[in-house]
Amino acid sequence: MIRFSLKGIMFLTIAGLATACSPEHESQPAPIEWNLVGEYLGQQPPGSEVELFAPGYISTSMSEANSVFSADGNEFYFAVWPGPGHGVTVFSTHVEDGRWTIPEVPDFLRGVSAIDVAMTADGQRFFFCSNRSRTPGGPTEDNFDIWYVDRESDGHWGEPINPGEPLNSDRADYCPMLSPDGRYLFFSSNRISPESAGTDLGYQTLREINRGPGGGFSDVYWVDASIIEKPRQQFFQSH
Repeated sequence: MIRFSLKGIMFLTIAGLATACSPEHESQPAPIEWNLVGEYLGQQPPGSEVELFAPGYISTSMSEANSVFSADGNEFYFAVWPGPGHGVTVFSTHVEDGRWTIPEVPDFLRGVSAIDVAMTADGQRFFFCSNRSRTPGGPTEDNFDIWYVDRESDGHWGEPINPGEPLNSDRADYCPMLSPDGRYLFFSSNRISPESAGTDLGYQTLREINRGPGGGFSDVYWVDASIIEKPRQQFFQSH
């Protein structure tokens, strides 16, 4: 898995001619100015017309996906896809000494692909989807699972926890979102229902099954959010 270079993302290419043929005289990337202060990364709030968010900083020539602010507005997470040949990953920026920091990949997301970020209303739990290995030290997975980290007493994020089944399946599970009261977890999945998993199904049966959900296409699911607490307890017992 390719690790994204922060310098490669934050630099803009200078257009110009080299003054000599030697490499020392070739045009070099110039760092952009990163001096963002104030709420919402110092951006002027929009009116009734749709606007790019933080153009040149968050919205760039790369592909940026879903994003989330912490409840206090001092942290911002967003997904970035540099382009073909690269994976998608999550960057974060936060307020430090009154200024927003240059985005970096959180430690728990280095070396893996990640997307679909979400956070609880109290800012103490952070959800994301990733192909990181379910087995410590193992290879990345073929499909994405829903993961989460809890905030520790020092303000840093703890170790990633995979809730496992029934939340995650052998297919892609993604886009987690908690209900307003925190009791239920909504998510999307292209899992196949038991009725659709059979291999000896007639044509008419397949047609009937695929008229509804659970046929391997993306559907919305929900589950009692308490199911993620048991894997959390097991994780801490094993560490």
